Amino acid sequence: MSASSQRRNTPALDGWGQRAAQPPREWTLRLVDAGFAGLILILPFVWGGRQALGHLSVVLLAGWTAFWWAFHQIRSETPRWRFCGAEPLCILAIALVALQTVALPDSLKDQLSPHIDQLLAGWTDQPDESIGIGLWSTLSFAPWQTWSDLVTLIAVMTIFFVAVQRLETAADVHRILRWVSLSGCVTGTFGIAQYLTSNGLFYWFYQHPDTTTDTAAKAAFTNANHFADFLAMALPAQLWWSVTSFQQIAKWRDARSMNHPAPDGWRGAVIEWGPFLILVLTLCALVLSQSRGGLMAAGVGMSVVSLLFWRQQLLDSRIGLCMLAA
Repeated sequence: MSASSQRRNTPALDGWGQRAAQPPREWTLRLVDAGFAGLILILPFVWGGRQALGHLSVVLLAGWTAFWWAFHQIRSETPRWRFCGAEPLCILAIALVALQTVALPDSLKDQLSPHIDQLLAGWTDQPDESIGIGLWSTLSFAPWQTWSDLVTLIAVMTIFFVAVQRLETAADVHRILRWVSLSGCVTGTFGIAQYLTSNGLFYWFYQHPDTTTDTAAKAAFTNANHFADFLAMALPAQLWWSVTSFQQIAKWRDARSMNHPAPDGWRGAVIEWGPFLILVLTLCALVLSQSRGGLMAAGVGMSVVSLLFWRQQLLDSRIGLCMLAA
């Protein structure tokens, strides 16, 4: 058999290569995954899901993802629901919003938030203190805003539960981790470019009423700490990608067989060094965010992941110590 034929019959690869051969996903699952891709790769550029446009984007993408997952379940011969234990927490979160926005008896309101009467001294039934505007009966100081945020809260819960049902195999989890890694890199690169060429405007044309792009790298986040926290979330996934890519290349080179030929040239370089360069770019963006909390979160996250890799013998102890020192 020729080398080219053997390459065509080679099992798919990990990392930047293709995964092991798997049955094709149904078109409904592809549409579900498109929703997740939009949430992970596009939403960070819509104010990170904040403000009115960001909230609208979260709700629309959550609705898209949930609709196609429900449609897939309807078409499935064995529809199922996988309980994850978070259901009671979500019910309590919705109940907490309701508790903040419904009218409560004065005795219960004073027990839950005893300082409301001091902060809203004019909203009282005491003749010597009242200015005739009535009683304040809710825990929230902006109940209309709290109810509005409930929509976003339910959308995020929907995304979580669909993800619990959708991610069934290691390949599914690896795909999401790579998307998170790419999203962190692309967002961080945009943040670096916008900061180094800043004219004070987001996207170089939008003037935000409360902040500018001159003080720190922010990308499309209005708060540099939020931008840094997003990058800190992506860094452990990027570290996983880097470690597994290096190991896969090492296995290919050690095997030295025609059945598993190691990629060479630019493709081998991309598979081996691409995830590492993604990690470095994201770290640079994190430093330029000038967020101490973000740096601390990233340090803790990468230390924990490094420890897990070391325990699984996926990371050399010397490399782990160097990373921890850095």
